[in-house]
Amino acid sequence: LAGRLRAARYAVLVWSPGDLDVAHAELIVEATGEVIRELNQETRAAGLALAGDLGTASFMNVCAWQSGYPLRVSYESGYPEYNPYNHATAQLLQRRQVDALLWIASYGLEPPLPENPLPRIVLGAVPPPQEPDVYIPVGTPGLDHAGNLFRTDSVVSLPLKALRTTGLPDVASVLRRITEALA
Repeated sequence: LAGRLRAARYAVLVWSPGDLDVAHAELIVEATGEVIRELNQETRAAGLALAGDLGTASFMNVCAWQSGYPLRVSYESGYPEYNPYNHATAQLLQRRQVDALLWIASYGLEPPLPENPLPRIVLGAVPPPQEPDVYIPVGTPGLDHAGNLFRTDSVVSLPLKALRTTGLPDVASVLRRITEALA
């Protein structure tokens, strides 16, 4: 492996910090940085830590564009109100301050659907193991339809192309139809 890395014109070591569920995981990241530093003595190399967030970086960027705030914004009063504790999903569910849970999982099932007694509506790429009250299948961006996704460092927006045709709608079109039905 060391020989192949040295022979590469531009090696990129990619890791997911969230998947390093071991004692002293920071030592793995440090060692990866040392490998990259060593490679850059003779060739080009870089590291890319992936958040493994299934679109959270994109969602955070869109939330910031739309509201001027990071996640956990309420529009209940008609304008964006930021409160990271009070507007956290777990808090809203626990205090029963919402009537239903709309869970969007177009990239998979992580994180799992929260357990709660409220009606649960899931827009998902795959049905969750816990049966929701309503399940609407949707396509996955970059597989079933085009879209954009922010790289986890929030620096670059990556265009996604559809790689297959399943006929599944994208999340935006499902939400648009729900909004139209509510009007």
